[in-house]
Amino acid sequence: MPVKLLLILALMLGYCVTHAGPSEAKKWIEKEFIDSTLSKDQQIIDDQDDSFLLKATVADSHHLLWWIISLGDRIEVLEPSSLRDIVITQIKDMANKYGV
Repeated sequence: MPVKLLLILALMLGYCVTHAGPSEAKKWIEKEFIDSTLSKDQQIIDDQDDSFLLKATVADSHHLLWWIISLGDRIEVLEPSSLRDIVITQIKDMANKYGV
C-alpha cells in the first residue's frame, strides 16, 4: 500500500490572471482541482487575491511528483517538507541541465 501524505499546495493565479484574465484563472482552478479532485478530503481555501491553498491526503508516488513538476510556477508545495525538498532538487537539476 502506498504511503499517504497530507499535501498542502499554494495555487498561484498570478500567471493565469496576467496572461488570460481573472475568469480564466478561476476556470483553471475549477478544471484542475474542483472537477478532478485529488482525494475525498480535498479542501480548497481562498488564501489571497491571487492564490488558494489546497489540502489533500494523497499517495506519495512518482506520478505525484511528475504532476507537481508539470504545473511549473502555478503551484508551490508547502507541505510536507520532504516533498518540497524533492521538488526543489528536481528544479535545481533541471536548471543545471539547461545551464540556467
